[in-house]
Amino acid sequence: MIDDPDIPLEEEELDALGERLADRAGDDGLLLDGVHGLLTAVSIGPGEVGPQQWLSAVLDSDEPFTDETEARQTITMLLRFHQAVLRELESLEYEPILGHIEEDDGSPHVSAAGWCEGFSAGVDLGGAAWEQRMQADPELLELLGPIVQLAADEELFDLGDGVAVAPLSEAEYESALDGIAAAVLDVQQYWREHPVSAEETGPAEKDSERVVPRRRGGRWVH
Repeated sequence: MIDDPDIPLEEEELDALGERLADRAGDDGLLLDGVHGLLTAVSIGPGEVGPQQWLSAVLDSDEPFTDETEARQTITMLLRFHQAVLRELESLEYEPILGHIEEDDGSPHVSAAGWCEGFSAGVDLGGAAWEQRMQADPELLELLGPIVQLAADEELFDLGDGVAVAPLSEAEYESALDGIAAAVLDVQQYWREHPVSAEETGPAEKDSERVVPRRRGGRWVH
């Protein structure tokens, strides 16, 4: 295995990282799609979220490694995964890594639940600026449209004030999935053109709350 954290993962290594994350995830941990969403948010958002911050959100301290070698390899793979995300964002060739569920009839279905859960966690790591800006500037919320639609449809957060969101149709869900990559790149550009101000670094009042994701009619498979 390559130990240089600046070299992005190859496809086989990405699969191996996915297996490691699945082994450690338990009931609440992020899988590969969730980690990809988290790294996307911390990479495009305002300010800087260092590896120590996002690694602690990915690696559960209650799930110790078997030895130092496993710890070093896993952390290096995650750092290289981050480099892959940064490279895709910089080259404007970003594509989300999405999970799959198996419906009750055995048919596969692409799901954004894991990616959206990770993206939301990455937004939380970014501090108050995200939420304060979304409250103050409707442009940012509009750019996030496909991601917000998917997260609401997957019941990953409540829009607050008793606002009910109609479930997306299959066609609407597919359209929102197709819109993730463009939304990510647009939001990246937004924060570059509208950097965070000193007034936006304080705590924000949260009027919404993410809820535990649920299955879309089948069991989770990744």
